[in-house]
Amino acid sequence: MLKHSIVIVMALLLLGAEAGLTAETKGSDSADISIRSARVETVRARLATVSSPSASATMLDADDLLRQLKAAPADKRAALAAQLDAALTRAELEIDMANRPK
Repeated sequence: MLKHSIVIVMALLLLGAEAGLTAETKGSDSADISIRSARVETVRARLATVSSPSASATMLDADDLLRQLKAAPADKRAALAAQLDAALTRAELEIDMANRPK
């Protein structure tokens, strides 16, 4: 009887720990999405200072990727986050190129 009680208690502890990790991951995902949203807005503000059609097109892609990231299930978020980071880096490079003296 004691063994069964110990097994039940251990199972409940494991389930509780898993639920805690899931809640922590959701909070972490939310913070990660907020950080990426802020980066999108920062790049958009930089884009407002230059005229670059290619950077504007890249920002449209970044907006779409951010929208997809927000709606994606957890297992798809890493790939979308990497694509979003790449799009934002491309936009930043295009903005820097547009700012170069000719």
